[in-house]
Amino acid sequence: MLTNNLLNKLIFYILFLLINLISSTSIAPNFRIDCAPIPGENKSKCLERGCIWDDNYDKYHSSVPLCYFPPKTGYRVQKRLSKNKLLLERIKGAKNPYGEDFKFLEFEVEKISSALHVKIGHDKRFIPPIELNLNSKIETSQEDKLNIEILPQFKQKLNGLSDSDEFFSFNIVRNKTKIWDTSIGGLLFADQYIQIATYLPSDRIYGFGENPHQSLKHDFSKYTTWGMLGRDQPPDYYNPNSANLYGVHPFYIGLEPNGKAHGVLILNSNAQEITTGPGPHLIYRTIGGRLDILFLPGPTPEQVIQQFQQIIGRPCMPAYWALGYQFSRFGYKSLNDLKQTINRMINAKIPIDVVFADIDYMERYKDFSVDSEKWVAMKEYINNLHDKGLRFVPIVDPAIQVNYDVFERAIKSGAKFVEWERFDQVQHSIQKLYPLTKSTKIMLGIVWPDKHVAFPDFFDFDREGKNTKNGGLTK
Repeated sequence: MLTNNLLNKLIFYILFLLINLISSTSIAPNFRIDCAPIPGENKSKCLERGCIWDDNYDKYHSSVPLCYFPPKTGYRVQKRLSKNKLLLERIKGAKNPYGEDFKFLEFEVEKISSALHVKIGHDKRFIPPIELNLNSKIETSQEDKLNIEILPQFKQKLNGLSDSDEFFSFNIVRNKTKIWDTSIGGLLFADQYIQIATYLPSDRIYGFGENPHQSLKHDFSKYTTWGMLGRDQPPDYYNPNSANLYGVHPFYIGLEPNGKAHGVLILNSNAQEITTGPGPHLIYRTIGGRLDILFLPGPTPEQVIQQFQQIIGRPCMPAYWALGYQFSRFGYKSLNDLKQTINRMINAKIPIDVVFADIDYMERYKDFSVDSEKWVAMKEYINNLHDKGLRFVPIVDPAIQVNYDVFERAIKSGAKFVEWERFDQVQHSIQKLYPLTKSTKIMLGIVWPDKHVAFPDFFDFDREGKNTKNGGLTK
């Protein structure tokens, strides 16, 4: 039997081992990846997923994750598939909070002149159907070129498998500066929850959105999450928040400690978000598609934007008058209300070049209609504005009510609308309410009109979008 003295020593030794084990896996508050980006998280759920719980997080800052991923959460190299492609295998450990991670992923890197294109996932994953100029000649000096480092260094055995079970990560490097360093871990890839994280060379990051910001530069003094999914939400400068607004721009410019600039574009059309952390580090999450990341070398901010436009294309030059003073608001009660507002501006000698009319002018908010009671003589007023050298822009929403003549003309003309992938996804109880949609996969929604609407498919490339852009939507 153990004496009390020996028993106490044994207990002390076990506690010592546990403390060392915990301390060896704990991560400083500035470098964490949230394992529970969901409300209502608790310790038991956190530990059940294999993550680390920190009861003392609020000593540092309320934004610090209390539940976070252990070090080296992610994948290992299983084998090389080709010169530029690796097969990755999931390492056992902390679980994905939203589904089971794919056991295997493909990692591929391509050079676009002096730029780099990293792809992680599978070929069958959804890719936004937009044309990118990936044959661009993005030139920069030899000194400013970007390179990729794969860690650990890959050594392939005779059977084609990797000789290492070590955690996989990659660095994007310019000289000795690591623009991206994914050794922070946290690579997850489930069907509807994908995540990648990286250390950053500095906290001087500009971009992403569209969100309201108090400054152009992101604030890395705390953890902040920024959503990216287009929605009908205007900015509110007086009540600062990180709400996602109308546009989606998964692109940023980073400045390195030596002042050189680089750009990063993440090509994805699903709902996305980023978290900026004090490391400084960045966590990117999305609910679909794949990780499709382009790294642009700059090395000046102007050159980054030029290279970005080489890849995505340049915007068309707007009409000269569109660069002038524009006036828009929602909430006019009638055409007379609009007239009085514009007259007050003209009489006060407030510069104005363009007058906008929001959906107030429509009949029950239906596109390509005019309220025949409150907006009588609208055409005559527009002509009057033209006589004064002003332009008029009526707003048109991308949502067509499905039980009136505009939608019927569109269907007969072959215009395409956003659809469900499969018939079993269709909400038939709603679909059958309308004769023109009851046997279709057209996705119906509710916005401003008082009946359901369909959304034109602007990615209708099969017929170059001609039927959607021109056929049926306008007389």
